[in-house]
Amino acid sequence: MQDLAQQTGGQVCLNNNDLSQCITRAIDDGSSYYELTYYPADRNWHGEFRKVSVKTRRSGVQLAFRDGYFARASDASISASEAKDTDTRVMHAACNDLLSATSILMSTKAVPSDQAGQAKYFLAIDPNALSFRSPEGDVRTLHLELGACMFNAQGSPLQYFRQSVDQKFSESEYRATIASGITHTMSLVPKPGTARIRLLVCDTATGMIGSVDVPYPSEPFSAPVVQTENKSSAPSQGEPIASAAAANTAAVNPPAAAPHVIKFHDKDGRTGILQWDTQKISYSGDLSADASAHGMFESLWGKSYACVAGKLVSVTDKATAAQQPLHFKSENHGAEVYLDAESVKFSGDLIIDPTVKPLFEALRELYQCKSPAAIKSQTN
Repeated sequence: MQDLAQQTGGQVCLNNNDLSQCITRAIDDGSSYYELTYYPADRNWHGEFRKVSVKTRRSGVQLAFRDGYFARASDASISASEAKDTDTRVMHAACNDLLSATSILMSTKAVPSDQAGQAKYFLAIDPNALSFRSPEGDVRTLHLELGACMFNAQGSPLQYFRQSVDQKFSESEYRATIASGITHTMSLVPKPGTARIRLLVCDTATGMIGSVDVPYPSEPFSAPVVQTENKSSAPSQGEPIASAAAANTAAVNPPAAAPHVIKFHDKDGRTGILQWDTQKISYSGDLSADASAHGMFESLWGKSYACVAGKLVSVTDKATAAQQPLHFKSENHGAEVYLDAESVKFSGDLIIDPTVKPLFEALRELYQCKSPAAIKSQTN
């Protein structure tokens, strides 16, 4: 028992039938602590034990921490029985753990829902802690479990929800994902009495988990922040598709040298690329600006807003206007794109390249319900 306590950073209570003092000390220790995370430089996972050491320069401080961890291989060491227990692990972390998990860093924000009574959340996940399966024919795979647990005001769980996410990445998509992060949306219908929701992501290959708690109902929505998506979407019904998502949260920040990229595709293989970095926003590709604007419109507002009496409003209450301006952020730089005037207006310190202005002008026409495409898409 002494060895186990030492390895995990705990303490043992011995020779004392009155455990109240020991329990009080444990509660005190658990109520005040620091949570430290890091990414190992050695990415070779062979199951060996790796020691961890934490030091402080402050005198008179006694540190308690686990001695290390076993560097388990990602997929090869996960047995069938362990895979079968994934749901149990996810449900326990979502509904029973008192503290949120931080092995995988993530952030979330509520976004407008598609229907009344529904809650919809945008998740931004740090890819550096995820185990992308080794390339097979230039394709990498990733298996995640997304979970949600709803709690009442007293902290009792009311409902549990889980969905599996299996993704494949080409080598170029993998590099872009590592630079810009992974994003997903979750939609669920909370039970009456829900006061808090815990959202969770689990890497099924390693069992690592990240979670975050959000209040319910959420705060009013603000203007959308344009993010980069994790991978390109496939065309549907011949319409251009934007591999983008809108949300009110900051995505996992990429390195300074990595630009943000949103790609638009049509059924004929044409591609449009909206790109911004710390200096400018630009557009390139062989897909027309009108087609890319339509794909971006569908991604940002297509499911949650409709043109009513010449205005783009929420499909839920038919009154709340679609939020703007659009915010394009890159580190400490950014630009705002205003779509509610007679022409597109810009602010911020990013240069607006002439190549991107036709796209935003076409998006303005859609936002103001002046384009037949916007009206058609909202009435089908």
